[in-house]
Amino acid sequence: LPHPLDGVERMRERPINDLVDGLRQLGADVEVTGEGDPGCPPIRINPSPSVGGTASISGTMSSQFLSALLMASAQSSSATTISIKDTLISAPYVSLTTALMGRFGVEVSTSGPPDKPTFTVPSATYKSPGRILVEGDASSAS
Repeated sequence: LPHPLDGVERMRERPINDLVDGLRQLGADVEVTGEGDPGCPPIRINPSPSVGGTASISGTMSSQFLSALLMASAQSSSATTISIKDTLISAPYVSLTTALMGRFGVEVSTSGPPDKPTFTVPSATYKSPGRILVEGDASSAS
């Protein structure tokens, strides 16, 4: 079944083209269905037979897009490689994501220069680390 994804009006003003592009590169069937701003929610994610592989995305936009792709990639049927095609501007937030993925049993390997890294995410199952402290906001955590 297709999965619609929407948000409040403010979310419908925020472009997510880079995220949609990364998902499509990894084999996801994603449609931007909104009639408002181009490239903004809502979107529809349709079932895909196979998701994973390689993607090259911008690191100059939201680190949240890269973090989303990294976390979802662990659920693919094989290892996924995501490379940054320009410059990664929010490295501390991405490092926080990969460290936390490691705490949950998914070890992400990073190669290449720090400003233009390549991430490899194994096909893995997340495991509970038991108790974990969650910071009040991402700025405090990074």
